[in-house]
Amino acid sequence: MEPGKIDSASQYERYSGLTDEQLLSLFEKGDECAAGLIYEKYWKTLYISTFKILRNEEESRIIVKDVFATLFKHSRHLKIGSDVGIYLNVAVRHQVLCQISNSKSYDHLLESLSNYVQDKQQINTSIAAAVKLSY
Repeated sequence: MEPGKIDSASQYERYSGLTDEQLLSLFEKGDECAAGLIYEKYWKTLYISTFKILRNEEESRIIVKDVFATLFKHSRHLKIGSDVGIYLNVAVRHQVLCQISNSKSYDHLLESLSNYVQDKQQINTSIAAAVKLSY
């Protein structure tokens, strides 16, 4: 079963009254229904908060998906504490900051490359003018 999919209504009812701490405990033991409920409870809020910052639907979806993928893949090794919501929000914020940092680095590289090309063109123009003058 993939995260976010509940097998039956009876399973949903059985798990829906559990606290986040109880769901997290079950999830850490490999319970897929608990994982699905955690996903259902938090994905939309995480996506909206990510989108408000990045203003990019695809990047926002990817970040939220990656945070949940990491959570599901490494659940037994992560130290989440008792509040999975706080953990997920911090993880998403961290990924958003990394994305912004990478974007700024990329923009900085593009700007540097553009300046380099302009400088090279100016140097070539100056050299061509100097060569013309010497003949």
